[in-house]
Amino acid sequence: MAKKTTKKAKEITDKYILVIGQVGGCKELDNSEIRGMQQLDNSVYRNAPKDTKVLFRRDPLATEAPHPLHTHLERFPLPDNAENQGAQSIKDALSGALFVITINSISIIEAIAAGIPCLAFGPCTGIDEGAVHQTSLKTLKKDIAEMVKGWKPSEGAINRFLGTGENYD
Repeated sequence: MAKKTTKKAKEITDKYILVIGQVGGCKELDNSEIRGMQQLDNSVYRNAPKDTKVLFRRDPLATEAPHPLHTHLERFPLPDNAENQGAQSIKDALSGALFVITINSISIIEAIAAGIPCLAFGPCTGIDEGAVHQTSLKTLKKDIAEMVKGWKPSEGAINRFLGTGENYD
């Protein structure tokens, strides 16, 4: 007898980990142990659960593209690109995300505002405020497992980070 699939189960399986890249050489990367998008791609690929879909969305302003043999994660199509007509915006990318992994991208603000938890290498104000879960190359596998299990920041941490003025922990 075939197992009946419920809508809720389908929604869960349609979700993915969204890895958000940044422009290589950006000053924001100066104090991070991750210095480029290939290193981010490789690190997440080695440490993410193999039964969970992971999508990499490069920064639309990034001009460098690694050779396909040096990438592991499926690429998320970018908007406003003749090669990717019909591609999706960051808002669309976030809508299917279980959580976000990034170095310290400004997209963290959009993700947190949309209710999507974030894991970041930093440095990042969101980490300082407790709204973003910090990771490192050494702890990435454990930290991804915590995120998959449902780690979420407190409402107070989110409000402090987003500057809503409400602070209730």
